[in-house]
Amino acid sequence: MAINGVAERVENEAMIQSSLFVDDFAIYCTGADPNTARLRLQSAINAAQMWAEEWGFCFSPQKTVAIKFSRRNSAAVPHLLLGDNILPYEDKVHFLGLTLDSRLTWKNHILQLKATVTRSLDILKVLSGKFWGAYRPARLRLYDAICRSKLEYGCQIYSSAAKSTLKLLDPVHNSAMRICTGAFRTSPAESLYFMAGELPLDLCRVDLSLRLLFKTQTSLSNLVYRLMKDFHLAQKYEERKSFPRPLHIRMHGFLQETFFHKVQVRQISYSPIPPWIIPEAHVCKPACTMHSRCSAEVKTLFLEYSQIHALTTQIYTDGSKLDSGIGCTVLLEETVHQARLHGATSVFTSELHAIVHVLKLACDSRDSQFTLYSDSLSALTAIQNFSSNHPLVQQFSSGSIVYLPVARDFNFAGFMLMWVCQATRRQMSQLRKPFMVL
Repeated sequence: MAINGVAERVENEAMIQSSLFVDDFAIYCTGADPNTARLRLQSAINAAQMWAEEWGFCFSPQKTVAIKFSRRNSAAVPHLLLGDNILPYEDKVHFLGLTLDSRLTWKNHILQLKATVTRSLDILKVLSGKFWGAYRPARLRLYDAICRSKLEYGCQIYSSAAKSTLKLLDPVHNSAMRICTGAFRTSPAESLYFMAGELPLDLCRVDLSLRLLFKTQTSLSNLVYRLMKDFHLAQKYEERKSFPRPLHIRMHGFLQETFFHKVQVRQISYSPIPPWIIPEAHVCKPACTMHSRCSAEVKTLFLEYSQIHALTTQIYTDGSKLDSGIGCTVLLEETVHQARLHGATSVFTSELHAIVHVLKLACDSRDSQFTLYSDSLSALTAIQNFSSNHPLVQQFSSGSIVYLPVARDFNFAGFMLMWVCQATRRQMSQLRKPFMVL
């Protein structure tokens, strides 16, 4: 967008940072001396105004305000100017759907959020009745769409508020659960969560915060990653318990109480090859409707495809999860390769681990062509999606995938055969990666 250049112009000023989303623009800086901070902000405002004049834009003085974040009742700071207009100082501002107050208590935002969600509950009440109305799953989906989405928006940020302030949202959540489940007013909140399959709001906020924390660690180029690694003020927050703590410090304390603090997040690496020159993995689906046919027909179809690829080296892969653990297996001729994976690994990841191991074996083999049999449609479909962020999927760059579903009650060579993936050795040599056991 044409307005993106204003952020670069402003951040050239010393000690100035900015946030830009579409046409919502914020300039901010930190400092112990209000006068010094005012001079830096004024210099940045002048730079932004000069940029706007060069590119034919104009900032509206009526929509531009200033706010001072401080827990001290100090004297007012000098005024900021936007052209010839004096910018007024406000006790609270609305930016990107969040209401920021000067003390960052988030009380104004939570009160407004509670009132907004309470009005949305009227829609659920209209669709709920003792002898009529929508079914429970429909009411829960509607609650997730019109109420829970509002409660979860920005919760990673405003969860730094005091516990007494955050609890103001609990009655709204509990009322929605009673409406969706049709329970009595005297039903305990824990019973409502169990019946609806929902988490309490405090656990929802922790869950979303952890997801954001781990997501920022997957890419070193993430703008939030640098802030998440800044712990030089952690000791001061420990000494002053009343201060609202940033997200990474709050979650760091939570992780220390669980086993997640030992988990290493894999970095996402992007291929240096442009995606538009990577050959597309075409999927042939000659038997899409074979799921409903008998085993004999499916077996005949499989043997037909096996005869077509009879001159290739046939490799079978499988990934499974049991109570004792999770692992993957690769069958190459008479050799069986097995690997035990981390207990938190999904079946999807185990299937991908097996396919990656096949690529390594193919690179070390003297054969030139291979046919890979896998029972995971999701794994083979993910290989086609080069934009996937899954680290194992990113190790694939090209291939030719052939679809072959097989009935669930048909077992061949110890594997449930559902798909066929064929690739040449030249293509596999580009995908060679070390086989890693988590």
